[in-house]
Amino acid sequence: MWDDVDNSAYETALANGHTFTPASEEMLVELKKSSEPLVANWYKVAKKRKVDGPAAHEYFYQQLEQGL
Repeated sequence: MWDDVDNSAYETALANGHTFTPASEEMLVELKKSSEPLVANWYKVAKKRKVDGPAAHEYFYQQLEQGL
């Protein structure tokens, strides 16, 4: 459902003259680096709730890669 909404919004934006620029590799590296403290904290909170934070994180990334 969200993919349909995203695609529709994307197509509408393009039709209205908007441009989309993919993030550069440098930007992606910086975003990943700057989010490390947030991820580390999430792992700590997950561990307190008896959740394997790194495994859960990996699972969600796999889901994103599959488009789920």
